[in-house]
Amino acid sequence: MYYLPLILLFTISLTAAQRVVVAELFTATWCGYCPYAARALVRLKSEVGDSLTIIAYHSSGSDPFYNVDASGRASFYHLGGYPTCWWDGVGSVVGGSPSTYNQYRQWFNGRKRRQPFVEITIVGDYNPQTGEGWATARIKNIMDTTITGMCHFVIVQRDTPYYWQGEDSLHWIERKMLPNYNGTSVTIAPNETKEISQSFSIPSSWLRDKCYLTVFVQSIGTAREILQAAEEDLVNLGVDENKESAVEVGLISTILHDQLVIRSGQSRIEVTIVDGLGRIQKRLNIAGGDAEISLRSLPSGIYFCRIRSGKDYQLTKFIKL
Repeated sequence: MYYLPLILLFTISLTAAQRVVVAELFTATWCGYCPYAARALVRLKSEVGDSLTIIAYHSSGSDPFYNVDASGRASFYHLGGYPTCWWDGVGSVVGGSPSTYNQYRQWFNGRKRRQPFVEITIVGDYNPQTGEGWATARIKNIMDTTITGMCHFVIVQRDTPYYWQGEDSLHWIERKMLPNYNGTSVTIAPNETKEISQSFSIPSSWLRDKCYLTVFVQSIGTAREILQAAEEDLVNLGVDENKESAVEVGLISTILHDQLVIRSGQSRIEVTIVDGLGRIQKRLNIAGGDAEISLRSLPSGIYFCRIRSGKDYQLTKFIKL
């Protein structure tokens, strides 16, 4: 018998009264006016806390933090220059100056009063030592009309040491959008709840303890209004890998063909197999001891095996050949 790291289930809940405003900042490390925007958002975030989630896209090809998702969002908004900050997708402030904070504050105040269209709950698993995890956004339509939009998952890294334009750090760097900058289409009838799932992997070269997940739903068409958002630090979701797990379960191998073999010292466990997109493929209860689970119906690829015993969880990545 041996122990594997314990992974805790996490849940984030938002009520209809709590709108989370989304600030999407397009910035560049070579931009002399961008520090005004960064400092304005730092101040605003310190004042309003969880009511604001910030995503900074480094969409310039010459920026060291550039990626294709940032470029895709810049094209989506027809970006004209740096810095530009979009507020819930409906309006923007272009440029940076000593008055930037006042402009941002005005936009935040206006959007904060706007009733959200949906409630978002996030559940998932994350291992802070390996950086592997998955998340499911449960999106409830709280309006009396059907909503159609795009659901975006964004991995963001805050407080990154980096010297640029007289500043010593970068804030809210967009690291990855899931599955990409296009998002996932979702249509929700009144009072209906839909689930969107994504798996993710945080490279060791990133600052894992400073990464957070933002999920937001944005309307389609010319309006482009962000209907609601949710945010949570990834570091809050895991536990110390050096601690012994209360789940005394192990996979015999993480390179598999048609069978997944589990050894368990628990009286009863629940096993859930999730694919690389976060979709549940199998869920079953095991009375204890060794168990063999057929994988013949699953295509080759990367999967996650989540095992629960009581209130304890663990998550293990495996590959089916």
